[in-house]
Amino acid sequence: MKHYSPYITSLNDNIDAPYTLYCFSHAGGSGQNFYEWRKQLPPCIDHRIINLPGRGSRFNELPLESIHTMADEICSAILRCPNQKILFYGHSMGAALAYETALRLEKHHIFIEHLYVGAFRAPQLPSSSRTIHHLPQQEFYRELINLGATDASIINNRELMELIIPMLRADFKAIETYRANSKRLYSKITAFYGKHDHRASAEHMQKWSQCTQDRFNIIGLNASHFFHSSHATEVTTMIACTINTDYCDAKSA
Repeated sequence: MKHYSPYITSLNDNIDAPYTLYCFSHAGGSGQNFYEWRKQLPPCIDHRIINLPGRGSRFNELPLESIHTMADEICSAILRCPNQKILFYGHSMGAALAYETALRLEKHHIFIEHLYVGAFRAPQLPSSSRTIHHLPQQEFYRELINLGATDASIINNRELMELIIPMLRADFKAIETYRANSKRLYSKITAFYGKHDHRASAEHMQKWSQCTQDRFNIIGLNASHFFHSSHATEVTTMIACTINTDYCDAKSA
């Protein structure tokens, strides 16, 4: 494991790999949500996670409340890293964050190879969800449970909730106030959705096709919202299949 900056950690420290995959977590999540992926991704990928303030190893830092501010910070961190062909995977809030980061990298003439997005409506679509980040504590707790954003056992742990509530509110404020740049990337996009996910349907995910000037693909999984964890093997296998596996095999031999 190698820490390139507070924002970026390589889980397999495979700097000579031909591909670099950055993973962006959902609201309330952290890079730790992708730890299991390092066991399943091929060795041709240097697997890196994005560490946002307010959680994980950066728990004592103030969380950010804007997708655009987060993307500015992450873009700056990536520019200072050694990179091969860049791949992004963003889940839920992380999909919007990955998209915005990719747009910023293009301004520096760095074009990612492929953007994989999961469980988040296309950024140009208006949100159909109720705004909750400003709600009183008990009502906010109830909405988190209704959304399935946080396990009920965590909600009932008052001491733990007191610690993580600022981060959760900040993440939901970032999502609920997010307005997209609505520009088309030069990179390919693959959109994943859970067939049992009421928050990001196939129709919502299909609209990601309007965010690329290159090839678009959409993949449905027999899963609910958090399929990057529950169906990690399927997602990582599909990512591996979309890159140049012959080149990977040659470099890994």
